[in-house]
Amino acid sequence: MKIQLFLASVILGLLIGISAVESAGPSLANLQAEEVRAGSQTEIRLKQLSHL
Repeated sequence: MKIQLFLASVILGLLIGISAVESAGPSLANLQAEEVRAGSQTEIRLKQLSHL
């Protein structure tokens, strides 16, 4: 259980970091594409976590 919480917090931290870096630079279209990509990766990771 602690491992799942740790991994979830790491993933959230990475997503927040990515969105902060992205919002400082590229266009809105790039931001939206990055959010979609990050969102699908998060779903995959959460599915993997739920199998642990």
